[in-house]
Amino acid sequence: MNEFLNNKIYKFLMWFFIIISIVHVIYATVTMRGMYMDGAHYMLNELNNYSNGILRFSFDITHPRFFILALLELPSMIAFFGLHIHNKFALMMIFSCSMFLLPLLALWWNYVLTKRTKRLDIFYWSLFSYSLIIITFSIYSIVECILGSMLHFVLWNYLAMGGGSKYNKRDIALITFLIIVMFGTYEYVIILGIIFFIAALMYAKREENIKNKAVKLYIGIGALGTSIFDLIFVLNVPGEKGEFLRYINELYINIPNLFNLNLSISFLTLLLLFLLIFIQKNLNNKFLIFTIFLFVINFTSLCNKLYFSLYPLGEQSLRVIACFALPIIFTIILIFDILKKEQNYIKLTNYICIVLMCGIFQTAWQLIDTYHWDKNIQYMKFELNKTEDFLYIAPEHEEISSYYNPKFRRYIADWVLTATSILFSESYEQKALLILYGTYIPKDNKDILAIPWGWYNIKNEFWDLTKCAETLNNYNIEHNIESKYNE
Repeated sequence: MNEFLNNKIYKFLMWFFIIISIVHVIYATVTMRGMYMDGAHYMLNELNNYSNGILRFSFDITHPRFFILALLELPSMIAFFGLHIHNKFALMMIFSCSMFLLPLLALWWNYVLTKRTKRLDIFYWSLFSYSLIIITFSIYSIVECILGSMLHFVLWNYLAMGGGSKYNKRDIALITFLIIVMFGTYEYVIILGIIFFIAALMYAKREENIKNKAVKLYIGIGALGTSIFDLIFVLNVPGEKGEFLRYINELYINIPNLFNLNLSISFLTLLLLFLLIFIQKNLNNKFLIFTIFLFVINFTSLCNKLYFSLYPLGEQSLRVIACFALPIIFTIILIFDILKKEQNYIKLTNYICIVLMCGIFQTAWQLIDTYHWDKNIQYMKFELNKTEDFLYIAPEHEEISSYYNPKFRRYIADWVLTATSILFSESYEQKALLILYGTYIPKDNKDILAIPWGWYNIKNEFWDLTKCAETLNNYNIEHNIESKYNE
C-alpha cells in the first residue's frame, strides 16, 4: 500500500485531479449550474415551500429516489431554517454545490476507508466509475446514481472488510445509512442488490468472527431488500417501465453523436487501459507521454468542434450507461474475489494514473460546459431585461440561447423556461415572465401560478409575479385559452 501511495506520478495526478475538481465545484456553484433542467423545477418548488414556512423536501416522498435527492436538498434546507439564509441566489448556490460536491466527498470517503480495508481495487473501480461514467453526464446533475453509485462503492468496501478488522458501532450506523440510501438508486440497484447479496454470502462464509459475519449478512439482506423493493416499484407504478425505455431510446438516438461528445474521452481511456494491460508491464515515461499526447489531441478535437460537442442533451442521455456498466463493474470485483486474485499494487498504480488523467480531462470539459451554461443564462437574462412587456412568449421555433441549434435549446429546456426565468430574475418584482405556450394562470385562484410540474405563489418572499400574472391572465382571455390546471 505504501509503495502505491508514494508513487510520484500517482501523487501528482491525484493532486491535479483534486484541485481541478475543487475548481469545478466552485465554478458550478457560483454559476448555479445545478439549476439545469430538473434542478430549476426542484429549486422553484423548494423556495416556494420555504416562503410558506413549510419544512419539507420538495421531492416526491413516495418515490425511491427521495432517499438520494433528500441528501442533495438537505444543505439548502439547513441554510434556510437553521442558518436563516434567505437570499435566493445563495440558496441556489448551496443547492448546486451539494449536487457536485457530495459525489466527490463520497469518493473521498471510499479512499479513506481503503486505508483501513486495504482494498485498493475497490477504490480503483470507484474512481474508474466516477471518471469514465459519472462525470460524462453530470450536466444533468439530479441523477440518483451520480451520488448513489459512489456511496455503493463505500458500502462494498465495508462489506469486503477483513484481515482482522472488526466492525464497531459507528461502522454499523454508517452501513445502515448506506443501505437506506441504496433504495434511492432504484434503476440499476435492481441488479446490484442481487450482486451485493451474493457477495455478502461469500464474504460471510470466509469470515471467522461471528459479529463480523452477522454484519456482512445484514448488508447482503439489506441490499437484496432494496432490489426487491425497487423491482416491485418499477413493475407496479405507471410510467416507470416507460421511463427506462425512454432513457434507452434517448441513447439510441444519440449514437451518431457519441464520438463528438465527452464520452470519447472515456472511450480513449478504455483503449489506453487495454494497451497497458496487454502490451505494457509498467507505466514508463514513453507510454506516459504517449498517453498525455492522445488525451490532449482528443480534448483539442472536442474544443475545435464545439457546435457538435456542446450538446448537453446528448450528455444527459449517457446516464443510462450507468444502469448497465455499474452492475458489470461490481460483478468484476466479485469475480476477482471469488478467484482470490491478489492485488498487484504496481499495476493498479498504472491503471489509476490513466483513470486519473481521464477524470482530469472530463472535469476540464465540465468547466467548458459550465462556462457556456452561464453564457446561456446571461443571454436569457439579457433578453428578458430588454423587453418592455411583462410577458415574454418564446416563439415556438426559436431558442433562448446564445448558440443557435436547430433542434434543441442547449441548456434551457421548454418545460423549465418559466422556472428558470423566475429563479434568475435579479429583481424581486419580476420584470418579465418567460413562458411557453400552455403555461397558464388557473382562473379559480388568482394567487397561484401554474407552471409545468407544479403550483406556485404569485407573490412570496422570493418573487413578485403579480404584474406578469395579470398580463398572462389577460393574454389567456384574449386568446380564449383554457387552463389545463383547473381539473
